[in-house]
Amino acid sequence: MAIIGSPSLQVRIFGLITGLCVTADAMLYAALPVHLEEAGLSSLFEVGLILSMNRLIRLPANPAVGRICAHVPPRACMLAAVILSIAVTAGYAFASGLAAWLFLRACWGIAWAFLRTTGMIAAVHYGGTEARGRMIGIFNGTWQLGGLAGMTVGALAADTFGMTAAALVFVPAVAAAIPCWLLLRPVPRPGDPGPLLSALRQEFSQKSLLAVFASAAFTSCLISGLFASSLGVMVREHLASGFTFSFAVVGAATIAGTLIGLRCAWEPVLAPAAGRLADRFGPFLPYGLFGAIAGPCPAAMAFTMPVWAWLAAVLCFELCATALASLGDILVCSGPEGSSIQRITACTVVTDLGAAAGPALGFLLADLFGLDGVFIGAGAALLLTGILWMRRGMRQA
Repeated sequence: MAIIGSPSLQVRIFGLITGLCVTADAMLYAALPVHLEEAGLSSLFEVGLILSMNRLIRLPANPAVGRICAHVPPRACMLAAVILSIAVTAGYAFASGLAAWLFLRACWGIAWAFLRTTGMIAAVHYGGTEARGRMIGIFNGTWQLGGLAGMTVGALAADTFGMTAAALVFVPAVAAAIPCWLLLRPVPRPGDPGPLLSALRQEFSQKSLLAVFASAAFTSCLISGLFASSLGVMVREHLASGFTFSFAVVGAATIAGTLIGLRCAWEPVLAPAAGRLADRFGPFLPYGLFGAIAGPCPAAMAFTMPVWAWLAAVLCFELCATALASLGDILVCSGPEGSSIQRITACTVVTDLGAAAGPALGFLLADLFGLDGVFIGAGAALLLTGILWMRRGMRQA
């Protein structure tokens, strides 16, 4: 029991439960843009709207979720989120048409808000002030394993058997989160969050507050929104329809799912490592460094090049994205101990804002400038953002 109750293992259990619940959601990012007709959809814009809906609903819901988690034990909130996740995953198998998909994605958005908020509460609680970055990295790295299963197994099932079978595969996987929940120890409630912005202004200057929020939102927009939802389309455009082997044809959804799933595979190692860098040097310098390295990669994906070079650009971006995702959370959650629910709620709000805008805004801009043009512009903006944060981090070093 002492081992089960260790801080790092408890954070990993929170992450494992979240990862099991996120498997079907991850499958949709790889499969839905490619199999939209089977889902009863008629355009990529509808796909983008559906993939954004779960995040759009969280924008007004996150402050309410923060208040609920301040008064209801996080362990109970996690159980409610798991039960809702099971129902939503089963619904994916039978949904058809825009209205049905929007409803299910809104329900999933509520479930994810509770999963992420309770997990972050546990990470901040068990990490304190000295190991907060590492614990946030452990939580993020562990739940991303669910993304690995969803992107690879789910996309392969969708390419082979269709969307209905792909969704049904994950119902028992999500249900397996309930036995894991039994291993959780009670986590203290963080207290009433109070007015969100007024509390945060006490920890950051106004200029720093806006810069931190804008950077975290943009990073989430690019990584969790635009890149995750449109990689399948980029693969189809730049690598034809897929790869043909002597024993099988690997479709664009499977390739995209595998590429995004690779990030989830190494996240359990790289995310805690990024957290340790933030604990040692502060979040600004490593955030800027990885942003500057990642910036040229989306732009490179927009050009015709050998397959190995195109795939190398994708993998380089995903390596940096692993660090940026956790460092963005740490950036927003930085500050003295106390008022943790304000910072956690702010973190979920700004990252959800960016991720919600990513799919819908990306596909809308793609209709105007082409998806290649969107990737070039996003890469240039990420490079500039990284350079600015590197300069700030070096001044404070």
